[in-house]
Amino acid sequence: MAEPRDVARRAALRLGAEMDPSFPNRVERVLARNGEADTHGLTDGHDLGTFLVTAAHIACGIHAALIRRTDRPARVFVEERLRREMGIDEGMSPDHDSIIDAVADAVLR
Repeated sequence: MAEPRDVARRAALRLGAEMDPSFPNRVERVLARNGEADTHGLTDGHDLGTFLVTAAHIACGIHAALIRRTDRPARVFVEERLRREMGIDEGMSPDHDSIIDAVADAVLR
């Protein structure tokens, strides 16, 4: 089963190369602070690290539920359900879209 901290770190590494080289460090600070991100203000652009950690936790729960029904959950189902559970519409912001995409990939690795 996927571990939220590992998923968050894998996604942050990818996004560090794509968005911001400091992103992995920002995510590590969130993980060090509490590991369980507060879900208030998820779409607040001020703390995308918290958004990613929260997405990783939710994605792991989604993955665990889907893995009970199928050996290999389809990425599209993981991503759509993650967007729905986090209240994020596709196209809401490029940063949030990139994070959802990276987390969905990371949870399925």
